[in-house]
Amino acid sequence: MAYQNVAGQCEGTHTFLEWCKKSRIDIVFVGESRVDKKGTGTQSHPLYTLGSKVEKGKRTMVYWRKKMDGAVKVVKEDKRLALVEV
Repeated sequence: MAYQNVAGQCEGTHTFLEWCKKSRIDIVFVGESRVDKKGTGTQSHPLYTLGSKVEKGKRTMVYWRKKMDGAVKVVKEDKRLALVEV
């Protein structure tokens, strides 16, 4: 598991997810994540599932490796919180 605050930078999220991929990290939390102005989109990655709901004002996102789909679920979520159960 890893966490990084990316200060709203889309490039920072992608770079961090690439680092997580190389480091074989399964669950990733991203703080100060970038969400588009409409509140409908954020950074994605081909190896990771975005587990968080994307909405305007949301700042914490959680990703997990696609191989873990079904084994991880978000149990609580808020604009600055993401809690998962494995």
